[in-house]
Amino acid sequence: MKEMLFWGERGKYGPFSCQEDGWPNAGEVIRYYRKKQGISAGELAKIYGDATGVHVTARWIFKMEQHDKVPTDITRRQILIKILDIPPALLGLASLGAVAYRPTAATEESRVSTSTSVTVSNNTNTAPPVLVYTSLDLEWYSKEARLFWKLHYAQTAQDVLADLVTYMNNLAPIQRDAKGNLKRSISELMNSYARLAATIQRDGGNFKQAYIFANEGVHLAKEMGNDPYALQIIAASQYTRGVVNLAWGAFGNHVKHRYPLCASRL
Repeated sequence: MKEMLFWGERGKYGPFSCQEDGWPNAGEVIRYYRKKQGISAGELAKIYGDATGVHVTARWIFKMEQHDKVPTDITRRQILIKILDIPPALLGLASLGAVAYRPTAATEESRVSTSTSVTVSNNTNTAPPVLVYTSLDLEWYSKEARLFWKLHYAQTAQDVLADLVTYMNNLAPIQRDAKGNLKRSISELMNSYARLAATIQRDGGNFKQAYIFANEGVHLAKEMGNDPYALQIIAASQYTRGVVNLAWGAFGNHVKHRYPLCASRL
């Protein structure tokens, strides 16, 4: 299974796997930005064909994406970049000055301490890095989240609360430092942890702590953006907070509406 990496400064783009030449998998990049623009393979084939004067089909587009058969010709890559609004660095076509990034020593130390590995690709031995990409095993954290929710549905999740807090504290500094897609992915994952922790605490009658977790979940959801999927997460998080609020009002003390919003303080 390919390792999926977040590329660019602080994981702004991706995740994409790595080609043998060290750059992001160009086929995956094309597919991601085609879908992001809402363009079908057939539509891209026509636009690209009109721009290049070469007849291509939707099947050719799918093959290009799935087998990383993106044209190596610079002009044709520039056409794809323009059609799909792809950051040039992701297809290896940006000037060094436009994409160079040298992390500070403090940033490197922070990433090492949070188990985030950073790999740098250089044009020469003395040149600054062209792309910085971040490897973080979000799939493992996602599997843990799915397992914990299954335990909750089986009413056996009470013992995982400490793990939830630990995972949130591990991810919090990375989430604060991240950008773009990496920040969104971590925010979504931490939101799942926070909502589950709120539910566990609510079921145990610990309404104040439940409300803190639920409020953190809303905060994390809002950092995902305002697209339809993010709005669904926001709605689910607000529902969780509302249920906690209702339970606290019915069975506990009056709810105070503001508590610190930071996983490190939970």
